[in-house]
Amino acid sequence: MAGAKAKAVPGAWKSPVGADLLTKKFNVISSCKALAEGVHAITELRPAEAGRVCVYVRGADGVCSDLFPPPFNARTRVHEYGGACTEIIDVSKEKKEKFALIFSNFSDQRLYAVTFHLRDGRCEDVSQPAAITSADNSSDRYGSFFFDTRTGFLFSAFERHSQDGKVENSIIAADMKHIVAHLDVNEAGGGGVPTLGEHYTLSLPSDFATSPALHPTSNTLVYISWDHPNMPWDETRMVEVEFELKEGRVVVGRQEVIRGGDGKGEAVKQPRFHPSGALFFVTDKSSFWQIYRREEGKEDVRVTQGDFDAASPSWTVGTSNYSFIGDDALLCRATMQARTHLILVEGVMSDAPTQTELACEMGDVMEMECARVGEGKVALTFVASSPAIAITAATAVIEGEEAESQACAYLKEVGVQLSQAGEGAGKWEEVARQTDLDRQEVEGYEGYRLNDFFTSPTHITYPSAGGRQSHALLYLPQSPVYESDGSLPPLLVKSHGGPTSNAASRFNLSIQFWTSRGFAVADVNYGGSTGYGREYRNLLKGRWGEVDVEDCSAVASYLAKEGKVDSKKLAIDGGSAGGYTTLACLTFTDVFCAGASHYGIASLMSLAEDTHKFESRYLDSLIGPFPERKDLYEKRSPINHIDTLSCPVALFQGLEDKVVPPNQATLMRDTLLEKGLPVACVLFEGEQHGFRQAQNIKKALNGELYFYSRVFGFDVDVDDVDKIDIQNLA
Repeated sequence: MAGAKAKAVPGAWKSPVGADLLTKKFNVISSCKALAEGVHAITELRPAEAGRVCVYVRGADGVCSDLFPPPFNARTRVHEYGGACTEIIDVSKEKKEKFALIFSNFSDQRLYAVTFHLRDGRCEDVSQPAAITSADNSSDRYGSFFFDTRTGFLFSAFERHSQDGKVENSIIAADMKHIVAHLDVNEAGGGGVPTLGEHYTLSLPSDFATSPALHPTSNTLVYISWDHPNMPWDETRMVEVEFELKEGRVVVGRQEVIRGGDGKGEAVKQPRFHPSGALFFVTDKSSFWQIYRREEGKEDVRVTQGDFDAASPSWTVGTSNYSFIGDDALLCRATMQARTHLILVEGVMSDAPTQTELACEMGDVMEMECARVGEGKVALTFVASSPAIAITAATAVIEGEEAESQACAYLKEVGVQLSQAGEGAGKWEEVARQTDLDRQEVEGYEGYRLNDFFTSPTHITYPSAGGRQSHALLYLPQSPVYESDGSLPPLLVKSHGGPTSNAASRFNLSIQFWTSRGFAVADVNYGGSTGYGREYRNLLKGRWGEVDVEDCSAVASYLAKEGKVDSKKLAIDGGSAGGYTTLACLTFTDVFCAGASHYGIASLMSLAEDTHKFESRYLDSLIGPFPERKDLYEKRSPINHIDTLSCPVALFQGLEDKVVPPNQATLMRDTLLEKGLPVACVLFEGEQHGFRQAQNIKKALNGELYFYSRVFGFDVDVDDVDKIDIQNLA
């Protein structure tokens, strides 16, 4: 271990957290399901395989088996952003011997089946995928689906695209028991697999329908729907449908809106039936998204209590933020101050449930589940990360006569200690990990691991325009080998995309790249961000390009005034929608000393005129109806006010970008050149809206660092190939 730290100008520190790390092909784990004791089905995105999503089984012996080969890719295009599109079915009549994976394949959007066997905890005899939907229906898309063994039907959110461009969304039921019966005695890859039965529409006409949930013992289904111009976080309705099965056909009966849809701005989501048949759901009636239990003819019971969001915005289908533990408890993910808190609620069927916040070192828990894996055994599984811990999937098996109750007691005693999984931390066992690089010793820095260079954020609340309070995650500089020479660090403000989203305390090497070099980073949750309740989320309604700009500018001014950062080295960057906020801050304020736009949206007009159905009316609420309020779109578009830009700007732009035409970047470059301001404009061949080629990702990040070093006057160690041409710089 090295001795005293070297003193150096913040921003110029050398760091092993290089741009090359961001181009490494780390697999991104999104789901982990327990199939049996010690056996898990894991879903992950694989950048090294053209970004496909694969499902594999990790056996009890640690051997991993992919369930389908390239180029098969488990992704749905429902709502374009996709979401949940896999289902694993026990086709051996609940013997847990033979299973079938049903998944949506990205290239043709057809559903496929794969069979595999579990023998002594090992995954064996994986079949080739077999299509179970017709090639004639290539315009059909499925998501958030599940198979019900009682009825023998598949229930799904369904999207059909017609040749005239019309898109219809609904909830469907399709007979699948003949497929399951075939797969019980045959392998999927052996040919002859029948196709899905006739599709029966269960939903009322609406622009969008998703999140189907079926009663455990009756033919009652609940789902969520909404209409333009609302987004699913604005206002939705929960609909209950009763149906009958007659000679293999579905006959729809009563259809009734049972929550929301009354124009009061209530966003209902995530309906789930308790094993008893009680209906649970999430609503922001109290301002924060909270879990409720429906009581027929009486006031619904609020199950969770607190100023936290127990749900996230529904950009994708099939999201679930809570899981039942037996008959008496549930576990939910709660967002408070931009990090995940785990809440255990007991007595969920009573009128006064009790809740306990669990110890959890992870800042972002993406998935959690409690499942039976044998007689008297339950498995707790989590997928989570933190700023200093890569995405990790872990499990704990609890055994006993009352395993679910014992699981609750275990969670209250131990909490979630994923970083210590596999190191004797109670019963937690690591199942999968995104990368081990973060905990490996770094070459050239003897005695130090990569995560010794990582910093964790502090949540800050600060004053913004109009007397309101805004929020951010503040990451201070961190290095085990460098410290400041006495000067304050430069600040890089980051504005998240969406914009109805949030900055979260998750594993993010692109932030550690900056902080390990001596930068402070403020990841801003401006007004309109999620995790702070409905009132805060609605601050951006009609004011995108104003509230976000005010809050991003205010955090820079606040931190400079507090003496935490150098007031002469304030920078901001962002990409896409975050890039719009970046360009707006640089155009409409004089707070920042420099900035970088990565394919940032400079014209709101082009965004309004070219988008898909899901987002086609999103800007109505963020700005105003188009074209009726075309004046607002023009007023808030940085491209129309570039004459007011007054600080150095770096522009990184793909030449094949259809969302942000390259001429917007070159026009801004030319204007800044005429004004004599330092400007860099890097145009990437073959890149679209977002950079995917490793050399371009590296050049954009190193190029931005080099740009700031020249503008702010310090030296950095950047390869010549990544140095960018900065014009008008003395």
